Amino acid sequence: MQVLKIQKKIDSEILYLPEFRELIGKNVEIIIVAETGKASDTAFMSGTDYENRHLLKNINAAYNEMPDAEEQMILRNMRHCHRRLISEDGKW
Repeated sequence: MQVLKIQKKIDSEILYLPEFRELIGKNVEIIIVAETGKASDTAFMSGTDYENRHLLKNINAAYNEMPDAEEQMILRNMRHCHRRLISEDGKW
């Protein structure tokens, strides 16, 4: 994957972007992030930054779910095994 970051003031609905010349004929995804005036929003995100934030959001959503009955049983068994290992010698 090739990531191209361009910071440009849009002053027309027709854009001249010579940076795209080598991409002519290829399928691309174009993401435009506009400044809102807030300091946190003034940085432009490259394609990788956008993908990373999307992945992080999905990972956090997955970890916010409570474990189901099978996962709870696995966790109990792991704790039991760990306690048994510790109690045998008092060390690993």
